[in-house]
Amino acid sequence: MAKLGADYQKKLALFEKSTKKTPPKAQLGCKDAPWWPFIPIDHYIVPLLHCLIGIGDDILGKFREEVSEKIEYLTPEEIATRSHLAELEVKQAEARQECKDFGSSDEG
Repeated sequence: MAKLGADYQKKLALFEKSTKKTPPKAQLGCKDAPWWPFIPIDHYIVPLLHCLIGIGDDILGKFREEVSEKIEYLTPEEIATRSHLAELEVKQAEARQECKDFGSSDEG
């Protein structure tokens, strides 16, 4: 833990010496200079439970999206209606063609 604290102090020094508008690349989790540099960070506990819950929620959400996209639950009535709809579309195309043919004939 003492080594982590020493490494943190080195990174803090880099942030403080940086005169650029953007801070140096994140190292050891340090993305920016701390708000309170007078508080040493030697012993820090990652909120692992909260991290796992967040990751678990993300994974579950992605899984639900994939299932919703790939799998669609249909009742037998919906299946019959969809197949009937396809038949009606074929009949409609045939009727349109007949109407077009009639319109271009001598009788139409």
